[in-house]
Amino acid sequence: ITDKNFNIIHINNYQYKIVTTTSFDREQQHQYHIMLICKDNGNPPKKSEKNFTIQIEDQNDNNPVFSQSKYGVIVKENDPIGSVVANIEATDEDDAQNGEIEYSLDNTDSFTIDKKTGQVKINVMLDREQIETYQLRVTATDKGLPPNSQTAIVKVTVTDVNDNAPVFERANYFAGISENSVIGSNIVKVSATDADVGNNGLIRYSLQNSDSNAFTMDSETGVMRNILNLDREVQSMFRLTIVATDNGITPLSASTQVTINVLDVNDNLPTFERNSYRVHVLESQPPFQNILNVQAVDNDFGNNGEIQYLLQDNNGGKFSIDSQKGIITSTQKLD
Repeated sequence: ITDKNFNIIHINNYQYKIVTTTSFDREQQHQYHIMLICKDNGNPPKKSEKNFTIQIEDQNDNNPVFSQSKYGVIVKENDPIGSVVANIEATDEDDAQNGEIEYSLDNTDSFTIDKKTGQVKINVMLDREQIETYQLRVTATDKGLPPNSQTAIVKVTVTDVNDNAPVFERANYFAGISENSVIGSNIVKVSATDADVGNNGLIRYSLQNSDSNAFTMDSETGVMRNILNLDREVQSMFRLTIVATDNGITPLSASTQVTINVLDVNDNLPTFERNSYRVHVLESQPPFQNILNVQAVDNDFGNNGEIQYLLQDNNGGKFSIDSQKGIITSTQKLD
């Protein structure tokens, strides 16, 4: 026999059998061509030759092998259902059904995989704000008996799109500022958050369609300040709309209302209705009769605007005045 991987064993005068002398690996060499030579012992000897082709049958002795053990892919959170995420590929050196591979995904409903092609697709609407990364375990299994399998990891990173508008901490803000506050005083700080990331979550604040030029808004911090002197007696309250806008390519925004009350300080003097009063009284008039009612107003608010009346020159106590009403009466008979 012409191949050292095989040997011939004599059984009887007419029978011989061919046996192997080593182990084989079909994936290295799947067939062998050998020549069997039969020779008698005559003189001269005669011989006969016969060619054989030996096929090595496959055993399921190879696992599927992925083109890479780890895959990294990036998808957008608004990619539609059915979008292709990745094409996974594995090979098996075995033959026929021993080398046929089917793919499967473990423990996920968010993605599917084509069991024949290894194509991974989105199965649900993704939301980066809920889940930012997925670790998918892909298994490649051959059809041998028993089957062999191998796994690979697919890391799916979900990137942000600007699908969240800013949200203010409060629907309405209320603040107060004294009317004698200096220009540039901090009045109120508004705050909003955005669930997006990067520029999509970067917020800028602004005043919207304000009918007052007395205030300014710090676009980065959300702090509102006065840029003019305030006068409660001119305007005691302001209602302003604050807008928070993100920095997405298609920006999204939200608004809130700010009510500012201008707090009173005692910056106004009481003012009489007249600069001077003159009244005539009969000397026969009995005492403790009303002679005159004086009136004054004060534009301030609360205690600052409450007025009390008193007489500075009482002419020897001949007159008195009601401190609350401003009514002047005589305290004795006049002569």
